[in-house]
Amino acid sequence: MKRLKETTIKCYDANKLSNHLDLLLNAFEAGSAPYRCDQSAIWFLDTDFNAYLFYCQYDDRDEIIDAINDVYKQLGI
Repeated sequence: MKRLKETTIKCYDANKLSNHLDLLLNAFEAGSAPYRCDQSAIWFLDTDFNAYLFYCQYDDRDEIIDAINDVYKQLGI
């Protein structure tokens, strides 16, 4: 998967951004993805507790962009 351009990120709403994040997470092994998307929210992996904890709702565009950028760093793209 390729990195979204900044102009594309500005045009995308929170729903499209969360869909992109969900697709990025498919590159990770099961249980090792840094975030998880479900029907209600986005969750982040807390390695201290070895559990996914609440990160943000699907309407929090800025937090979703931060999560996408974090995943890009981890994937090296």
